[in-house]
Formats: sequence, structure tokens, C-alpha cells
Amino acid sequence: MNMREALSMSIHNIRQHTFRSVFTTLGVIIGIAAVISTITLVASINAYSIGQWEESMRTDLLTVIAGETEEQLVGEVINTTLLPIFTERDLSALEKIEHVVEVIPMAQVEYNMKKGIWHGETNLSGVSLLSTERSAFGENMLELKTGSTFKTDGEAVVTEHVALMIDETAEDAVGETIYVALAEGEREFIIAGIIRGTEMFKNPTIFIPESYYTQGRDGKRVYDFLIVRVDSVKNIDAVEEKALTYLKTSDAQEYLEEDVPYLDVVIVSQKKLIDMILNQTSQFSKLLSSVGLTSLIVGCIGIINVMLVAVGERIREVGIMKALGARKRDILQLFLLESVIISLIGALIGAVTGICGGYALIAFFFSAKTPIVFQWSWFPIAIVAGLIAGVASGLYPAVKASRIHPVEALRYE
Repeated sequence: MNMREALSMSIHNIRQHTFRSVFTTLGVIIGIAAVISTITLVASINAYSIGQWEESMRTDLLTVIAGETEEQLVGEVINTTLLPIFTERDLSALEKIEHVVEVIPMAQVEYNMKKGIWHGETNLSGVSLLSTERSAFGENMLELKTGSTFKTDGEAVVTEHVALMIDETAEDAVGETIYVALAEGEREFIIAGIIRGTEMFKNPTIFIPESYYTQGRDGKRVYDFLIVRVDSVKNIDAVEEKALTYLKTSDAQEYLEEDVPYLDVVIVSQKKLIDMILNQTSQFSKLLSSVGLTSLIVGCIGIINVMLVAVGERIREVGIMKALGARKRDILQLFLLESVIISLIGALIGAVTGICGGYALIAFFFSAKTPIVFQWSWFPIAIVAGLIAGVASGLYPAVKASRIHPVEALRYE
């Protein structure tokens, strides 16, 4: 029996039991579709997240802050907290590291939480108040969306979140006056500029001149975190390594050991944040894909079951074929082809369904701005997976059919 005859007979046998064959392919379809739609969904989310971050974050900036690295189910996560631990000595030491262009200190400013921060009749709740240098804003540091850095003690720079609390159009908030109930009394600030929303400042934040910050420790002025600008992205890793070496013996580390010994001084870069996002979505992808693979395994079990039933139903047919000269190899080929055809059909339909399902999930659950990214390399992988599933699930029934003795088969009722 040549391949063409075997293929023709296999297709004929599948058509004879169309209803059963359709339900047999469902397990393969669902399994492949689940994996493909998950891969499409995760790739699209990654593309959107990284695109947003690349627009809003500087790759040549490092943030030095108190925190801890924690292993979670989704991967490594860096948890940070604001603590006044960095001294002028720390700042100066970091500035002396090769390839470091500038170090900008940031510090929390306490204000009366009861009175808070307001604009007109609107209370700006949940807003952080930081003091920093005017050089923190501009092309070389935190990029301004509109306006300029503060030039006097009566001006402030705000994040886009704060601007939207004041006006529906963020740009129109420039020139507006906000009021802050500081410890020494109420102060008014005119908004001079607005920075783009960044991962570094996820929460609504107002920046005021450093003259409003007077907190110290042991006679030293202290800051909550430092922003380090490196001369080139290629030198980021080298600077980070040298900075971490210094920070082990820094004033900041000493204060942490006294106050919060379970925390360390950590350095956060855009690369780390992107790696964390990719790692988390990868873990999420594996979780969802495992559901699809489970369904695929169930589908394979279904194929094995159906093929075993088919062998039982066609014992006399096998006996007649052997009596007419069919070899073991021919019987093996015939049943194996049926299994492979069912699996390949399921894989093809599953791959197409998975692509459509991924598109539908993105359109339904996410922003219209989310790009739809399909990794075409997974299409041939799905076909190969279907082929392997067909061979794996059809092998035992095919071997069993090929071993049927022709005389016993002809006697079978």
C-alpha cells in the first residue's frame, strides 16, 4: 500500500465518522488556540508597556533609593520606599564615579495633611511633595512636557497626574496657582512646568525648590533618593557596579542598618524595570500556556480513545486487508495517518482561532492604543505540535491494529 492509497483510505474513514472526528479535534483546537492567543496577548502587552516606558523614561538615568529585592511567583520585584538617609557625602561620592555627569537629590517635604494641598475649591489629595534642584528638569534630566523648571521659590513643577486634577487639558495647568499648608504656614506656588508621567513618579507629585527642605540628621542634610545621570547608556552597568560598591559603606547604608535593617540601598534603572515587566508577563504567559497544554494533552487522550475504539470496530476489516496481502507496516501507516490528520486539522484550526482569540482579547480588555503583535514563528510550531500530538496519540492504537492476527480477525464478530 503506497502513501497515496493510505491517505485516501484514512480520509475516507474519518469522513465516515464525521461527528466523532469533529469532537475528537476539539481538544487539540482548544489547546493550540489557548497557547497561541496567550502568546499573542502577552507579546502585545509587552510591546505596549515597553513602548510607553521608552517614551516616558530616560535610559541614561539611575535611581538610588532604599528598598529590597523580593522573589515572587511572577519573578523578581524591587520594592522601594522613601527614607531620608542619603547625605551630601553620598551625593559627592557618587558624582566622582567615572561616567557620572550629575547627581540630583530628591527629598520629601512634610505638609499639614489636614489642610493639605489645594487649587481653588479642589483638594489635591494623595499628592507627594518633593523638593529638588531646578536642574532636575529639562532635556538632560526629567523631561518637561510643557513649561519650564522653577526659577523662583514661588514656582513649582508638577507631574501630568497633578495637572489633570487641575484642568482637563494638562497643558492648561501651567500658570495656575496651587496652595500648600507647609509646617511654617501656607504657601502658594505658580505651576511653571509639567513633566511627563513616568514609572519613576507613578503617583501625583509636586516639586518645589530645595530651599523648602530643611530636614537633617546628625547635623547632616539628608535626602530620600538620588537620581544619577550617566554620560552614555553603554556605561550604565559599569556605573551601577561602582555605585553599589560605594553604597555598601555609605552613610545611607549605615542609617538603614540603624533604622530599617532588613532594607538595602538599591539602584533602579529602566532596564531593570523592563526586565521585571518581561519576566512577570513571561510567568503569566507560562501559567496560561500550561492551561492550553493541559487541554492539548486531554485532546491527545481523546484521540487515543477514539483510535482504540476504531481499532475495535474494524478488526474484521484489518483481517480482510491482511488476508489480501496488507503488511503490518501498511496497517500501522493507515491508523497512524488517521490520527495525524485529525491532529493537524485541529492544530490548523486552533492556530487560526488562537490568532483571532488574541486579537479579540486585546480589543475587548485593553486600550485601542495597544498594538497587536503576533509572533508568526508560533504558527509552524503549532503545526509541528499537532503533528507530534498525532503521532504520539496514534502510535499505540496503530501498533495494536498492526498486530491483529488475520485468522482471529476474520473470526471476530
